[in-house]
Amino acid sequence: MSSSLFLDPFQDPHAAPGPGAVSAGGEPPGVPPTAAETVPGTVVDSGAAADRADRAVAVLTPLDIVDAAGAFLDDAHLWWPRAVKATDPEGHVYFGQGQLLEEGTEGEIHRWATVVGASETTLELDWLGRAPAVAGASSVPAEGGRVFLSWTAGESAGTELRVRGSEAARWLGEWTAILTAYGRFTGGRMLDEAGGSPDGTGREGNGGRS
Repeated sequence: MSSSLFLDPFQDPHAAPGPGAVSAGGEPPGVPPTAAETVPGTVVDSGAAADRADRAVAVLTPLDIVDAAGAFLDDAHLWWPRAVKATDPEGHVYFGQGQLLEEGTEGEIHRWATVVGASETTLELDWLGRAPAVAGASSVPAEGGRVFLSWTAGESAGTELRVRGSEAARWLGEWTAILTAYGRFTGGRMLDEAGGSPDGTGREGNGGRS
């Protein structure tokens, strides 16, 4: 896992995208400057968009912040739920070229999100989700939107990963499934929006890894 939260989350030497089609519309853009040049301690001003992010889903993992972030940024291909794959069940999900990408077994590439901002413990994404965007569109599809990820120390131990966005759009269902799988992989549990466990017991079902 990464020794630093943003050591280099945007390149995966084992799964570099090829010239295949990008199902989320058009050729992937280059690394956004704010993401490519981010160093620990950099503060990204999310502005009014973050203020409008009034819906959230969260998971608590027993890992410290560095390992919790590393498990998310570096190991997504190990735990990303098959039910939330865009290419095929064996698709390889990873961060690369300033984006969150999935490469299918036939070489096709799907763009899940574009990294638009980052700081030492936060990540800001334009979320496209599973459905492809219209080629040439200048904005994120209505079903997706801007999402804000933050890693913070848990109340007693571990790390909380919280994902915030606005409106009850598709992102909320997709990210609930994503964080559930991430929580199982890291030995964690889902939290409700108030910071407690969904069932009041502090534990989700044991279930297998997605």
